[in-house]
Amino acid sequence: MSLRAIEKGVPNGDIVATPKDKIQAKDDRIKKLYEKVKKLKENKQNLIVQLVEMEELKDENKRLKEQLDKIRSIK
Repeated sequence: MSLRAIEKGVPNGDIVATPKDKIQAKDDRIKKLYEKVKKLKENKQNLIVQLVEMEELKDENKRLKEQLDKIRSIK
């Protein structure tokens, strides 16, 4: 494509990306995917922690209900 065509704002749909541009685009996509995977792993870890905390709270709640039932049965 000529310099004149580029300066006049002719659409550059006919221009083929260079191999270097294609490699850069792939590298950018790979980086984004790695970031997404990292975020998903962090979210997974947070969900595991929340699940463990929830189970601990369930156990504590059950234990406290049992204590309350004992106290009520004594009266």
